[in-house]
Amino acid sequence: MTDLTTLTPVEVDTFLAANYDEAWRFSNYLLSAEKYLDADRARYSRRGEDPHAFDATINGRNALETIAKYKERLAELRAEARPYDAEYRRRGWHRYFLVKNSNGHVHRGMDCSTCYPTTEYGWLVHLADCDETAMVDEYGTMACTICFPDAPTLPGWKAAEERDAAAEAEKAAKVCPGSGEWAGSFYGRDNCSYCGAWVPVTRGGKIRKHDRPKEKAKK
Repeated sequence: MTDLTTLTPVEVDTFLAANYDEAWRFSNYLLSAEKYLDADRARYSRRGEDPHAFDATINGRNALETIAKYKERLAELRAEARPYDAEYRRRGWHRYFLVKNSNGHVHRGMDCSTCYPTTEYGWLVHLADCDETAMVDEYGTMACTICFPDAPTLPGWKAAEERDAAAEAEKAAKVCPGSGEWAGSFYGRDNCSYCGAWVPVTRGGKIRKHDRPKEKAKK
């Protein structure tokens, strides 16, 4: 058996991160299976039959067996995680979690008031036991200011703001200034007044955003 006291914070959290990801998958499998079972029982109920009569059918038995397997696997995962969780509680160290969506923030834990019970997290295990400065150096303005109120005062935050501003300026320089202007037609396409390109028109009657011509690229 592995002596957990000899493992580094990264090693402990690497195990727990994999455990969390698998538990998340099986929790979703279980929710879906229970949803379909409830729908089938409701169908029986609408016909005036005992809703649990569905459980005795082949499909019902298969559904119940599948649900039982999912619950069993979730129980196994919880049991596997328990000693690793205990080792974390014994020693304690900084942890960081990135919300898995297009504009997710980095949080201290999985209970931030800005998140929801359905929020899925990615464990930033490589930062286990690192201080907040190291995290902000890497993730900058993605740091949640509720979890890390001092983040905007750290060097990495300002550096990230400067990088973001430079990226936005570079992106904006590539957009034709004629984008967003009123078109002569409310449907189809029209010529851009700036570059002359034949571009689509929005439903609101404006020239759709398009790239600035290379010959008129901003210096």
